[in-house]
Amino acid sequence: MGPVSEHVEPTDERPPGLAGVVLRGVGFAGAGYGSSQVLTFATYLALAKLITPGAFGMFAAGSIVAGVGTIVGESGMLAALIHRRDRLDEALNSALLATAAGGILLTILGLATSPLVGLYFHSHTARDVAAVMAATMFLRLIALVPDAQLQRRFSFFRRVIIDPLSVVAFAAGAVTAGAYGLGVWSLVIGTYAAALVNVVAAWALAGWRPHPSRASVAMWRELARYGRSVVGAEFIRRVTMEIPVIALGRFSGAGALGQFTYSFRVATQPLRALVNVGGYVLLPAFSRIAPERERFQMAVLRALRWVSATSFPVGMLLVPLGTPAVVLLFGETWRDAGYGAMALAIRWPARHGRRMAGPTCCRACTGCRSS
Repeated sequence: MGPVSEHVEPTDERPPGLAGVVLRGVGFAGAGYGSSQVLTFATYLALAKLITPGAFGMFAAGSIVAGVGTIVGESGMLAALIHRRDRLDEALNSALLATAAGGILLTILGLATSPLVGLYFHSHTARDVAAVMAATMFLRLIALVPDAQLQRRFSFFRRVIIDPLSVVAFAAGAVTAGAYGLGVWSLVIGTYAAALVNVVAAWALAGWRPHPSRASVAMWRELARYGRSVVGAEFIRRVTMEIPVIALGRFSGAGALGQFTYSFRVATQPLRALVNVGGYVLLPAFSRIAPERERFQMAVLRALRWVSATSFPVGMLLVPLGTPAVVLLFGETWRDAGYGAMALAIRWPARHGRRMAGPTCCRACTGCRSS
């Protein structure tokens, strides 16, 4: 029996007014995201007492290849599937085989490059973490097709059910392991627990069963061509984000990198809510109306005005409150993370506006050109 969910099936007709669907979606997604973030905050509050900044830094260093590799393996397939209007079953099966094969190849590549990670950061632990984290690329990529199914239907199981379950799994694995003194491996265990729950829940709730025989190379090429500009933009954004990790881990050590990861999380948390909640709903909505240029442009401008009016004042609150809040919540050990959060708070409101506008509009506009 398929999952019960409210959804709007894509058609070739002119899309009706989507304001109600989007607003309802923002409400559902916001509630789900809010519950996830409360759980995440509680988890990191506990981990700050159990794990040293150096362990967090070592995890960040060892996770670089897995993070960038996932962007490469995704190849814009999510956006391509959300926008797809015809031969959907063929597209889903083609994307599934492509992402599964890509996940396997990237896992092998991650294992092969792990010694280079260790050499760069002068750390055997970073090497071992990179090797173990390689398989997370496969787990994330095989959840892409069911995620696309849920998102194109405006189903909010991803935000309301799957995300909170994944956070609970991460907390159970990481906090328990941290209490036993496993250090950086606590974060690895938590990451795998969350990834496994995410895969199982996404496939269970999507209500779709694969038929690999329906896949085709021609369809894969269409999907890859659609997502080419998207993956390029996302790859550049991800690499840019990793530059501080690469520099700090190499020249300042794991402790400084761990402080940076916490400051980054604190500074981006309020704004990430806007991007994740809004972007999750807006991408399928924009994809529906992309062929209607005037309507699409007006919708984008409204969304950007809303993001700008909300994100900037929220981000600015961290300038005076960043360090006191971090020390109060996480302890004196993390004072440097508070200073980092204050500095990042000035930069991230504008960056998050671009983050929502750039990939979302790029995906929708690509669909408009390919229609």
